[in-house]
Amino acid sequence: AYVQGPGWHDEDAVLAEVERLARRVRIAQVESLWEPLMVLAARIRERLDLPGMTVEETLPFRDKERMKQVLDAAADMKRNVSVIGPLSLGRS
Repeated sequence: AYVQGPGWHDEDAVLAEVERLARRVRIAQVESLWEPLMVLAARIRERLDLPGMTVEETLPFRDKERMKQVLDAAADMKRNVSVIGPLSLGRS
């Protein structure tokens, strides 16, 4: 369904309108294909307890420096993982 609401620049008004709408119809998911609205979509998902990325998970996609930090941390975690080898389940 298409619903025209307040301008996307007023996040509080958008959230209030979405909450009003959610009292009348079931909202199953919220997505944004436009990068500037990704955080607002995440806020809506959090407000309505819907599946999908949270604001915290979404922010790195809007902030290049933050994304670099996330990727560096993931690379550090990968470097700190040791592979021990296959588990021996042989009989005693």
